[in-house]
Amino acid sequence: MLLLLSTLLVGPALAHEDAPDGEALYTTFCVACHGADGTGPIGADFVAEPDRLAKSDEVLLAAIKDGMTGDKGVMPPMGGMLDEAQRKAVLAYLREAFGKPQPSSTDTPAAPDGK
Repeated sequence: MLLLLSTLLVGPALAHEDAPDGEALYTTFCVACHGADGTGPIGADFVAEPDRLAKSDEVLLAAIKDGMTGDKGVMPPMGGMLDEAQRKAVLAYLREAFGKPQPSSTDTPAAPDGK
């Protein structure tokens, strides 16, 4: 019983500690091309072109996993180096550090009623 209780109490904390660090992964695998400040000396510039991060998670995760050819060259596929959780952590870091917040449906202004 004590083992079960300790597993329930400690398990969630361990799971959090095991979560990939998106910033550290970005620094290790992405900075050389995209820059520490996201200005992309070789790769995409997330600061000058914030719409690059306005794409869906599905599209951006596929680009990270499979690579892509863009206007600045070829981004190599990272699927063999980063697992799915790591790719999601990198994307979360990109959005937090360089992306514009996506408006939620409650943030969208109502259409004028013409009165």
